[in-house]
Amino acid sequence: PDQVAALAARAHAEGVPLWMARRYAPGPAGPVAVAVDRRLVRVDVWGPHAPAVRLRAPYGLRDDSTAPDQGLLMTVGDVTARLVLQKKLRKSKSSVEIHLPDRQWTLRRDNAMSSWLLRDDRRVAHLTRPPRRSTPAPGTLLLPLAAVRHESPDPLDAVMAHAVAVSFGLGDTTGLARFRTARRSRETEAWDGPWFSNLGTGRDDNEPGGGDGWGSDGGDAGDGGGGGDGGGGDGGGGGGGGGGD
Repeated sequence: PDQVAALAARAHAEGVPLWMARRYAPGPAGPVAVAVDRRLVRVDVWGPHAPAVRLRAPYGLRDDSTAPDQGLLMTVGDVTARLVLQKKLRKSKSSVEIHLPDRQWTLRRDNAMSSWLLRDDRRVAHLTRPPRRSTPAPGTLLLPLAAVRHESPDPLDAVMAHAVAVSFGLGDTTGLARFRTARRSRETEAWDGPWFSNLGTGRDDNEPGGGDGWGSDGGDAGDGGGGGDGGGGDGGGGGGGGGGD
């Protein structure tokens, strides 16, 4: 009972239910925790000495060019950020912008697999998607996070880098969200079936198109990769690809 109470207290403090898997990565101020549920379009990222960064889609992800945020809502602590996702025909022009009253982060393509995260036009992190058909590291069960090379000592830059890396496409898919658009289905149909984490490598943990948002099931950030036995990636809805750069 004491251990259960301690875990419940931890989940309450983190603002993340215990059933959501946590993955951890090193940061300049200490470990950064990442929790994601792609079916719910929910991301929570937190670390020491920085406010948590959270992403939601209160009314579902929208494949609508008139909505620059595509229905996504990001908060940094108690402050709501303004999101602008731009997927251009010329890949080098694609970007994700995150605006706060006192600063702005921008994600821009570097090469086919990587992107730069800038804060106020200064590079703060280099983000690289995992290789195709990635497998969990020895002794772990979950697919690896994108590789983040920090170039800023700011703890918030580190938390934002991982929030961006787990939420949006990198490299050639910069400018797209790694979630599916909302499906038309009765609520009972969704809750009566299995609820996959899409973070493992087998069919028992991946719905068709699982794999942490990197595959090719028609999702925004899919590219033909995929994660393990479960098929392609659980990446977003219909976003446009584009020509080469």
